[in-house]
Amino acid sequence: MPGIACLSIRTLSSLAKPMGFSRTITATGGVGWVQRQSATISGQLLLVLDGDIPKVQGETFCPVQMARKLTHESTKVGGGTLFSVATVFACQEFESWLIAGIESLAGKSLEDGRRGVEPGTRAPDQNLEATPRNAKEWLRKVMASGYNPTRDQALLTKMVDLQLISQRMRSFRRLESAISTIVTAVRNESSMVSPDYLTSPTHQSGISHTPPL
Repeated sequence: MPGIACLSIRTLSSLAKPMGFSRTITATGGVGWVQRQSATISGQLLLVLDGDIPKVQGETFCPVQMARKLTHESTKVGGGTLFSVATVFACQEFESWLIAGIESLAGKSLEDGRRGVEPGTRAPDQNLEATPRNAKEWLRKVMASGYNPTRDQALLTKMVDLQLISQRMRSFRRLESAISTIVTAVRNESSMVSPDYLTSPTHQSGISHTPPL
């Protein structure tokens, strides 16, 4: 049965620096999971990270380039051979996706009985990939009891209309594509990395590469 890794990664910089992926996997206890993939059909690692970062290691942040860099780092610890890796950046934050589907949450109570998003709340009539900045604060202002990521993120995610988010957010469609690619790898009993980190036609033998959406 395919293995699934859920790792707590505090900072993007810990992954992005040279051999940072390897060190992060080790520090979060994921090294044992990586080693076990050699005895399974295929392991899967989906990285979903916030993209509200102005600079990483002194360079202007680009989600596509950073995703490719993380993909490259993952191959040093078995990405694409022992397990599959797909990297997705939410633009700007995970909560930006919730805002894109906010109409489907408005006026509904949360699973724990609390009032959730105030009735009549609508998403900003702007490019939701770029605004509003500080999406968590935006949610705090439109929720009856405020917004706390630890308490509310999972509850809202269960309720939100994913199709509505997909219609509005390219970064969310990238997530859907990444999941589809991973599922295909499982069905084919293979391993892959996405997005493709290579800039030339030459690629490593035995590693399947897929481009970003």
